[in-house]
Amino acid sequence: SHQPKDENEYQARLEAYTQICQIINGPPTALYTSSSSNTAETVSEKQKKKTVEFDDDNDDDDEVNYDPEEILLDGSPGAWLRRQKQADEHLDVNDALVKEILRRDKYRTFIDTKEVVWHKDGVFHYGGEERINAVLEELGAAKIKNARRNEIIQRIKIMTYTERDEFDKDPTYVIAKNGVVDLLTGKRLPHDPDKYPSLIQIPHNYYTPAEMRARLATRPVGKRMICRKIVGEYLCNVLEPQDIILSIEYWGYDLIGNNWLQKALMCTGPPDSGKSTHVDITEAFLGKENCANKTLKEITINRFAKAGLYGKMASTCADISNSRLEDIETFKMIVSGDDISAENKGQDPFNFPPRSKLHFSANTPPLPKHETDEAYYKRWILLLFAMKKGVVINRNLLKEIKEDENELDDLLYLAVQAAGKLLRQQGLSGGAKTYDIDVIMEEYLKKAKPITAWVDDNCVIGREYEGEKDKVFEDFKEYCKEHRLPYSNSKVSFAQELTEIYHVDNAQRGRRKEKRRNVWVGISLIEDLRPEDQTEILGDDKCE
Repeated sequence: SHQPKDENEYQARLEAYTQICQIINGPPTALYTSSSSNTAETVSEKQKKKTVEFDDDNDDDDEVNYDPEEILLDGSPGAWLRRQKQADEHLDVNDALVKEILRRDKYRTFIDTKEVVWHKDGVFHYGGEERINAVLEELGAAKIKNARRNEIIQRIKIMTYTERDEFDKDPTYVIAKNGVVDLLTGKRLPHDPDKYPSLIQIPHNYYTPAEMRARLATRPVGKRMICRKIVGEYLCNVLEPQDIILSIEYWGYDLIGNNWLQKALMCTGPPDSGKSTHVDITEAFLGKENCANKTLKEITINRFAKAGLYGKMASTCADISNSRLEDIETFKMIVSGDDISAENKGQDPFNFPPRSKLHFSANTPPLPKHETDEAYYKRWILLLFAMKKGVVINRNLLKEIKEDENELDDLLYLAVQAAGKLLRQQGLSGGAKTYDIDVIMEEYLKKAKPITAWVDDNCVIGREYEGEKDKVFEDFKEYCKEHRLPYSNSKVSFAQELTEIYHVDNAQRGRRKEKRRNVWVGISLIEDLRPEDQTEILGDDKCE
């Protein structure tokens, strides 16, 4: 960095440089001469005369000459391998490359499918072979031919074989952006790929209760609320209080690494009631890369769809079809966490216990082929959505939640607390709504067949009855609003479904055109019957 004061300092520098070269490049050659010689050459001049023979027997390359000084400073692709060969003319290239690749990154290879995953930022990622090839390009560039690449990849696979169930082994730990979260205690631990190998990472920061209190204290007065938008602006306007608790608890269930509760989530309600937004928030919270997007029918009939659930926290899909499900065995196995066999197209099959939680939304949820299959209904939790009166729908809500620096971090905090609660109490809140099969089945069928539910509660059927069409249709809509059931504003679709289920006919009453009434023959509202007929149908108590 500056001119030497005298000849002694110059010689000291030369000696130091010689020792550095010896450490990096091996035993030195006679590069330097005594400064007492008037014909002494400078260091750079003598270095330029030194050449290195780079001949890779495996690649049949021609001899190439390199400047040692340039090699030391070179950071271009292939420079690393050139430096190694300069230091050791008997270098085992494959062995050196394998060691360097494993030094730079951690890899694991599934024994069953031979897929390679690699570790970055606390979690293992798919695409391990692509990562190895990228590192090989950096280390050796054109010197690494295909035969050598394949041999190195195979060696790394053999050296890193891992059983699939070694990943995410403990269901009470989840990887967050800033550490490993213990769901039982709420503590945060540092990332450790050897102790907590995982394929799943929540893309948000988790803050402990003490850290969350400190964060809330820094927020403006009036906004010191956890999940101000998600809970305060959204859930409180579309769900009843008990369903708000269930929603947050189910987000906590998403974090737990198994399906021990054996429950799937169905968001139901009329159009524009906010149910699809719940599915979208779930995907934003868990991370799009941690969610499969499989429909309920796809899971039950597509043999490749099951493989897409491996390494995913949830399968989310909004507005699924209400067409009947012919086969529900796979659905029941996934929700229960039973081992399933899966395969990607063109690859070997593998077995795994699914941890993915199923999140769906539907105007009318689908029914199984056999409507009385209790095993199907008991696996559902129904959230009943309806926008409260006077509330204006915020079409930008999801965007605002994603852009807010606190919302999704806050939701992770709430979900971790909910997960700890589930693990301690060994179940969901909600009582009969979540565990009584009769209550669940009745509620599900009501949502799947709202006209049937309305007829059972408000109407009588028989050829001796008739009811005015407009009044009947308005009563049906009011019933659906009261019970948060889906309905259409179209009289045509209502009439079509009503006539398909019940034997009712169109008729007109009245001779004069201006007083003519359109009626249904075969159905009547109970409230339109004579008091004695209402008592006969409902009984004294219900009539009162």
